[in-house]
Amino acid sequence: MTVRDIVSIATAIGRDRTLRRQTMFFGVLFALAQVFLGATWLEATLGANRLLFVLYWFGCLWVTLTVALIAIFDLLIGFRESRRGRRK
Repeated sequence: MTVRDIVSIATAIGRDRTLRRQTMFFGVLFALAQVFLGATWLEATLGANRLLFVLYWFGCLWVTLTVALIAIFDLLIGFRESRRGRRK
């Protein structure tokens, strides 16, 4: 996957409301699954290796922050569209 592909995907997510909200939904589901697995089935494995523990939970944090930023972006787009609608 090249940088051009990543930029194209990010642009598509940024422009399409449905795709943006689906991305948020599946991102939250993925983060919840990560938290569940890390706290239950993977607890012994993650507890035995500190580097793996840090990398795993950093990945969970990364997904969560990405979803939060997409949500903030979606909120700002909604405010902008609302403002444009009131002006018309």
